[in-house]
Amino acid sequence: MSGAVATPGRAVRRTVCSAHGVDFGQVYDPGIAGQREALWLPVHCPQCENELRERLEADAELARLEADLVEETNRRAEADGGRDERIDAAVNADMAEQAMQLVAEFYARRRAEFEEFHAGQDWQRMYEQVKADRRAKILGR
Repeated sequence: MSGAVATPGRAVRRTVCSAHGVDFGQVYDPGIAGQREALWLPVHCPQCENELRERLEADAELARLEADLVEETNRRAEADGGRDERIDAAVNADMAEQAMQLVAEFYARRRAEFEEFHAGQDWQRMYEQVKADRRAKILGR
């Protein structure tokens, strides 16, 4: 940046754009207290301003095209005869995968509980068998 020059009523300066290496002039805008800050105008060099304008125009064109793309996609989706079958197949595959995952998680979390329950049931069966054997022995004397 080179120094600012004060002329009656305004301050001006020459500066170099760091992106393009272009030398351009700026005028100081003192701003208004409480409303807007002071700044040097133009903020960017002419090439930066052109690039920004082109970017904004491209964004606006994409936004306009986006509505057309959405509309065309919706029309094609409605006309596609195999779409429902593809969606159903994908849903069924995902749900089957998730169901298998839920079953695996259920086994991992609850296996010990079921093992304890069935071990108790089996012990009770054996206890009743031992009790019945002893009863038969007593009665068989």
